[in-house]
Amino acid sequence: VQTCALPISVILVFALPAVALLMLWKGWWLPGGSLALLAFFAFGARAAFDARGQIRERRFLKEAFGSYVSPQILKEILGGRLRPGVRAHRQRIAIFHCNIRGFTARAEATPPEAVMSLLNDYFGVATEAIYRHGGTTNKFLGDGLLAFFGAPQPLENAERCALEAAQDLLEGLQDVNERLRQQGQPPLVVGVGIHTGEVVLGHVGGATHQEYTAIGAVVNMATRLEDLTRTLPYPVICSAPVADAVGRAGGLQDLGVQPLREQAPIAVFGWQPPLSPRSAVEPVPPPQPAPEART
Repeated sequence: VQTCALPISVILVFALPAVALLMLWKGWWLPGGSLALLAFFAFGARAAFDARGQIRERRFLKEAFGSYVSPQILKEILGGRLRPGVRAHRQRIAIFHCNIRGFTARAEATPPEAVMSLLNDYFGVATEAIYRHGGTTNKFLGDGLLAFFGAPQPLENAERCALEAAQDLLEGLQDVNERLRQQGQPPLVVGVGIHTGEVVLGHVGGATHQEYTAIGAVVNMATRLEDLTRTLPYPVICSAPVADAVGRAGGLQDLGVQPLREQAPIAVFGWQPPLSPRSAVEPVPPPQPAPEART
């Protein structure tokens, strides 16, 4: 049906006026109601033609930029809710930062093509886990990844979504590490830091290139929490506000107050998510957006 919509609309747009002119030239006059009906069909055909063009344009944008922009951001852009010039605003979100342990030394001893292939495998697992739980990837930083939950679309419990994404990431890496083991290579070991709080969300950049991002101390804190996974025996470290947001459930371990690089010491929690083979993991239902506040 969609394939026929364009030719039919084109025929109607050009044929109906032509028929009307032919009838006038022949001296055939139509009652006012018929003329109104003819005009209505012409208007409808034009509207169908324009709608078809918009659908094709949206499909093209999704195909062209779907792998370059997070689904959450692309949805907001296509919906006209996220565009350059929109004023920055403050909002509470959860920040997710992950990194590969010992990757610099590994990259120096590995051909660049193999390094890029390995990074693509790792980021593929990470982004899939983040998107599955409603998150937005913000930056790829070498072997690190910065993401946030709760923007541009709000989530009912952004902290829980971030923790569940970390669990999915670690589960998905089991497949990658099994392939590395078969190739005689060491496994990937990652650390994840999660913090929550108020940030400034908006566009950063110049007139020709802009990026939707989050700025604030919360972002830096998540990076410092990820650093703690190097010294503490937990792959996931989160702050007390994150733990409080999920009721300190799911096996979160209170690690007390810990010193942070270039930051004041804070109370942190460690998490060793229960992992199962990826094939045995049941599909996770997509997170439900938070209800809009009524005014």
